[in-house]
Amino acid sequence: MGKMEAPAVNVHPDSFIGTVMAVEGIADAAALLHGPDGCRKNLSSLSGKVYPRDPPADSGLSVPYYRGIPRVPCTEILSDDYISGAEHKVADALSFVCEREKGPVAIVCTPGASLIGDDINKAIRDCGAENRALNLDADTASGTCAGGLDSALARIADFLIKEPREKKKGTVNVLGVNILTKDWISVREEFENVLGLMDLDIICFLGAGCTSDEIRASAGAEYNIVLSPEYCGKTSEYYEKKYGIKPVGLGYAPVGFDAMLDLIDEISKVTGKDKTSAVSYVRRFMNRAYGCMRSSRISVRGRSF
Repeated sequence: MGKMEAPAVNVHPDSFIGTVMAVEGIADAAALLHGPDGCRKNLSSLSGKVYPRDPPADSGLSVPYYRGIPRVPCTEILSDDYISGAEHKVADALSFVCEREKGPVAIVCTPGASLIGDDINKAIRDCGAENRALNLDADTASGTCAGGLDSALARIADFLIKEPREKKKGTVNVLGVNILTKDWISVREEFENVLGLMDLDIICFLGAGCTSDEIRASAGAEYNIVLSPEYCGKTSEYYEKKYGIKPVGLGYAPVGFDAMLDLIDEISKVTGKDKTSAVSYVRRFMNRAYGCMRSSRISVRGRSF
């Protein structure tokens, strides 16, 4: 017999993690995990690391569904629940979380818990939380993290935006940056500066520290600035089809000075806004970076990333 090969193990974040992080990227939202307590510890740790927030004053170990961990409350199902069902635990946990949290609550099943077949939507109705809670069962758990995050944000936006908004001239949403983006807070600041110099007001950074009210207002934007398409393809399509918001982007992430200048040029062409001040802003940092590299006395000519 030939030697058996070990099956490949996927060590990259998957759609399930992306779904939870989409919720965690909304400042006043909460992700309620339906699953065993052990499944939420890494998720809560990741959320706290990429988006630090002050924990509630009463986040001690005795608080049910939180147990001393302020992010990603959990239904804490046990082995017997896989046989007899745990819909009642979803309803109990949701009632508690809705009283504790101020904004929307998204219920996400772990891949194992989704096999139980609990009726999550019925649990939401039983709590009378139809206007506060939505079911984000990660039915694409084997997909990519980017895909899960994208799909979840599109569904969250559709849940929160109840009606169209009047278009506000000179306003944009920024899509494709999220709390898993490295130093996403600095990315927000940079685009606030660049777009502000083009006389464009940002309504919502979807999934990157936005609030639920900003998501509701995002339906009134004139354009969507698309940064990383793999993280916002479905979301961008949702906004365009339902609210006629035109996407503006390069088709790839604007990494580096040249790409940033190309994006500014594209935004200027589509919106008709003057790009002069924004280009000068980017070139100032471009020259500073060049000066720092020159001062290191190391030849960088012809070197790649």
